[in-house]
Amino acid sequence: MNTAAYGTHFPTIADSLRLERLRWPDRAVRMVLDTDAYNEVDDQFALVHALLSPEKLAVQAIYAAPFHNERSTGPADGMHKSYEEILRLLVRLQVAAEGLVFPGAEA
Repeated sequence: MNTAAYGTHFPTIADSLRLERLRWPDRAVRMVLDTDAYNEVDDQFALVHALLSPEKLAVQAIYAAPFHNERSTGPADGMHKSYEEILRLLVRLQVAAEGLVFPGAEA
């Protein structure tokens, strides 16, 4: 066994097993995206990429995440702004939001 920092022990695995576990699956990976899409543009790119890559990613749900900075009055406001931003993106992509997009936590 390898000893990592703080006394944690991790098992040693063969390189072949590690590579096998890192291999991309033969089918689309089911995923849920939790995003503060209104906060920064990187989440918008991630969302669009996921939705336009059905051969690799099967988006099961999209949750609006809270955030609080100069773009929101508080976490709940940030989450609601993200929710609306997600809906705007889906309209542009002509993807139905019903049963796919959900408001997230308000704190």
